[in-house]
Amino acid sequence: TVLAPPFAGNWKIQEGNGDGPHIGLGGRFAWDFAKVDEKGSELNPAARDRRQNASWFAWDQPVLAPADGRVETVEQAVPDNPLAGAVNDRAPLGNVVVLKHDTGEFSLLAHLKKGSVTVKPGDAVTAGQEIARCGNSGNSPAPRLHLALLAQSDPPLGLPAVLAGATPKKGEIVKSGAAAPVAAAKPEPEPTRTKTGAAKVAGAAAGAA
Repeated sequence: TVLAPPFAGNWKIQEGNGDGPHIGLGGRFAWDFAKVDEKGSELNPAARDRRQNASWFAWDQPVLAPADGRVETVEQAVPDNPLAGAVNDRAPLGNVVVLKHDTGEFSLLAHLKKGSVTVKPGDAVTAGQEIARCGNSGNSPAPRLHLALLAQSDPPLGLPAVLAGATPKKGEIVKSGAAAPVAAAKPEPEPTRTKTGAAKVAGAAAGAA
């Protein structure tokens, strides 16, 4: 399954395709994206407090279906981490939508904003359709979007994926609709991670970040 960017605008790859903390068979090829401005910054320069989720450009941005498919799984009851830098490693993926595609493969989108999912299991979706909002749920130190292509959803088994005609790596910026990623600006330092507790998401892939 060839995936389209599940967002609009420019998003930087925080982790991707084996670069970073993603572990386990479900997360080994996954990407994490953070929205950036024209200077490559994830943080709104006008924000007074970088710990607030709303200070990050990715917060509450539309999350789009990366390909045509049918909704397999929805989880949207996990609270967003209250501050950037806090993480919930008991429910590492946070809020999730899993889509099944005509190829028999699945795409998984995670760290979604609590209560923002607009689809339900069994719904048909088309590529580019808004299905949720970007949040800061799960093992996520700041608002970001997790995307993985899976051969099977339970237990999850990750696959290498093509995104907009390329296989972008950590540190690159993906422009929505572009055929290939472009070089990123200097990476933004991440907030220090602080663990927090919440209910476990059933069937979550280990090691999401």
